[in-house]
Amino acid sequence: METDAMQKQDSYSEIEKAVIEYYNSTYNGVSNQELGLELALKTHLNEDDANMHLELVQDYIDLKGKKILDVGSGFGCFVLAALKGAYDASGVEIDGLMWKTSRERLKLNGFNQEIIKQSTIDSIPFESNTFDVITFFNVLEHVDNIQALLTECHRVLKKDGQLFIWGPNYLCFYEPHYEMYLIPVLPKAIAKLYLRMRGKKIEFLDTLNFAKPWYLERVMRKLDMKIDNVGLKEWKKDLISLNSKYRTNAGTAVLKLIKKMHLTKLASCMGNFGFYYPLKYIATKK
Repeated sequence: METDAMQKQDSYSEIEKAVIEYYNSTYNGVSNQELGLELALKTHLNEDDANMHLELVQDYIDLKGKKILDVGSGFGCFVLAALKGAYDASGVEIDGLMWKTSRERLKLNGFNQEIIKQSTIDSIPFESNTFDVITFFNVLEHVDNIQALLTECHRVLKKDGQLFIWGPNYLCFYEPHYEMYLIPVLPKAIAKLYLRMRGKKIEFLDTLNFAKPWYLERVMRKLDMKIDNVGLKEWKKDLISLNSKYRTNAGTAVLKLIKKMHLTKLASCMGNFGFYYPLKYIATKK
């Protein structure tokens, strides 16, 4: 028993090392150094964060008896949380380190590692009409061809199946990876100059797709999907209540500042033009 516990701890340490390796190769020089690494470890290892993502979906979609696919499943956090909740969940991931590590993580927890598959943007390794629910958590801003990915997701989604999309809105004045305020429509050449002045790693900016609401909606309409912009609805509600269980302290502070400056009606109106945070969609396949 003691040997098994030691082996399990060694395996967990290997997962932690993989997260650190991924952070150093991708986000070192982007996020706020030690705090950034701490956040990365929390995000990818802390089950509370994964359960929060599960709650995000459950607020709008009944997952009981549903077959779920997490696209861009990363280190397997959401898939693992769903499996522990007795849901039927699978995942696909492009990044080799994340894919390999997430499979080891499932195996460590007694689950079938084969349910997380390595994928490409335009080829998801599942048959058509397989899933009832497909989830995206902070994924689309890292995809260079969003239309190709959503088209492929539409293929593997069943009729009346639902996409759940959650991530940053690049019409807002905050870039979450760099953890700093950034003008949303700033040309990348000027943005890079600003980032260089702030001592940031500018190459990472080229990996981001500044996903905006109207573009995502246009792609989903082309796929003839019914779109529910719950992110906008929640933004307008939170402007009034100043209370949301999913907003960070900084996000809540922004809402309070808007109210204090008597800009609530303006902020609500601007939301109709895409200026709200975060992106949150439920799209249903007709």
